[in-house]
Amino acid sequence: MKKIYKKLIDAAEEAIYIGLKSPSLFVKIMNTISVIETLENQLNNLLNEIHSLMKSNRISEQFKKNVQLIYSIPGIGELTAITIMSEIGNIKGFVKAKHLVAYFGIDPSVNQSGKFNSNKNTMSKRGTRIGRRALYAVALASIRTSRSGEPINKVLLTYYKENLNGKSKKVALVAIMHKLVNYIFSVLRNQKEYEIRDPKIHIKMYLNNGSTTAA
Repeated sequence: MKKIYKKLIDAAEEAIYIGLKSPSLFVKIMNTISVIETLENQLNNLLNEIHSLMKSNRISEQFKKNVQLIYSIPGIGELTAITIMSEIGNIKGFVKAKHLVAYFGIDPSVNQSGKFNSNKNTMSKRGTRIGRRALYAVALASIRTSRSGEPINKVLLTYYKENLNGKSKKVALVAIMHKLVNYIFSVLRNQKEYEIRDPKIHIKMYLNNGSTTAA
């Protein structure tokens, strides 16, 4: 970040030197950098407080375990896992995955087979707005690849490419969010970390034992 600040300062000084702008440009850039640094410090302090709280005995061990279970899903960071778990509260309040889907306000759900009758599926947007925003960010991350070219979440990226290609971005992301909620419900209900499985194996296991396991 300091390198970026230096580049901005150098650019402002160079602009003054060659006469592109008045010295006020330099002042504006310096003020902007000061605001960014202040916000960055406040954010770091907030993150430190959250991490300290998670390590304290003020948070139940069950909550901490549930955060780690959600964190085990590729594409979900630790802070996002804390946010989602904070919004969910007690998973026992949701009998089925569809109840959690409704709570996040992403119903009516998109058919997971990818065979849609419409390209204009909309979310109800009821329930937790913060949780929905967190899910949206995770959905975007889940269909991307790392710098090395490895998919963040191979199952969701494959699903996106095979079943959602050509659909509107909104419809595609709602479908990914819907799957993510099912994953979250599964790991919390079964108290087991996320496991990547081929969708065909997942379907076979589902039919055999009637339970929803992480894909």
